[in-house]
Amino acid sequence: MAELEKLWDKRNKKATGKPIYDLWLDNYLSLLKEYKQEEIIDLGCGGGCASLYLTERGYKVLACDISKEALSNTKKYIPGIKTKQMNLIEDFPFENESYAIIIADLSLHYFTDQETIHIMKEIKRILKQNGILLARVHSTKNLNNETSLLEEVDKNLYRRGEELRRYFDQEDVEKYFSIIGKIAYQEKSLKRQDTEKEKIVFEIKCQRSK
Repeated sequence: MAELEKLWDKRNKKATGKPIYDLWLDNYLSLLKEYKQEEIIDLGCGGGCASLYLTERGYKVLACDISKEALSNTKKYIPGIKTKQMNLIEDFPFENESYAIIIADLSLHYFTDQETIHIMKEIKRILKQNGILLARVHSTKNLNNETSLLEEVDKNLYRRGEELRRYFDQEDVEKYFSIIGKIAYQEKSLKRQDTEKEKIVFEIKCQRSK
């Protein structure tokens, strides 16, 4: 855990200022309202974009990340938020079927094939029956603009500097997220106010099944 923690602490030290989020979760507001009394996990919270969006709308959030820097920044701009340091490639520190909803915004595409499978199994384990995962991951359509920066490691998995980055195609989305249950997904454009770069992401809703 130490090396990964150091890597992501280094990255998150560069993040300054209040988290800036886009409004992708607006598409799920009617769904989220069903969980107003539930604590929502923000899995791999990073700088706290999804956590800020949710708390500003009155939701209870547990922000989780391997990086203490990320969690510190999240607490700085979201006073009173609950946080938990955890490594996604290890067993999750939660009981079976303990959460009804999990958000994973741009946090599930940094892992090898086996690590990604493990993460999906752990998400399924801690979701309640019919629980929901809302997630976004990078699409392979971004590769045309980034290939020069990447070293290919495996199918759709690349090394960029010190970190691994997976780019998902439709087959990958179905392979990994169907481990959890029933999935619905679509490709969308992502452009946040803090960057001029436009990305293509898969937006995924996944409902746990037996």
